[in-house]
Amino acid sequence: MREKVQRFMTRTTGHAEAEPTPMDWIYEARTYGMHIRFNTPTAGSIDWVGEQITYRKVRFTMTDLSEMLHALKDEARRSMATLAMVSDTNHLPRIPWSKVEDDHAEDRMGYSFLDDDRNTEWTQHGKSWIMHKVGRSRDLRCAWIDPSKANPFRAKAVQEYGQEVEQLAGGQ
Repeated sequence: MREKVQRFMTRTTGHAEAEPTPMDWIYEARTYGMHIRFNTPTAGSIDWVGEQITYRKVRFTMTDLSEMLHALKDEARRSMATLAMVSDTNHLPRIPWSKVEDDHAEDRMGYSFLDDDRNTEWTQHGKSWIMHKVGRSRDLRCAWIDPSKANPFRAKAVQEYGQEVEQLAGGQ
């Protein structure tokens, strides 16, 4: 058995008299295939002529793309204003973009740049921002809190808030 494993399942030792094994052939074929794959140009899937961009069967202009991104940004700001419980997007807390740090090598599930230790200085201010907002506003306290119950949060308010979070996250 050992002889057959040595003969068929291992690579040759490099001796002049050694015969190639099936594993040698497999590795050589794989290496050759990878060489072809990574050194042969392929047909492009994006065509860009002037303002017109075509991706497969989808066509749009740079203006269309810009308008779509602006609309998406505006929709996200409105949703954030709802979640932050402010009446106008201009009242949203400012994010110090120049201070935002991210570990691009971090690939664990659930990681967020908000968890990066270098962002603690500006993220700590938002830890209980919503609760302070609810506590300072009589209308929000009435909508969110029922002091007569053991669990003071109103289920409907929590559920609606959760749905808004899901919608912003893309869960619809």
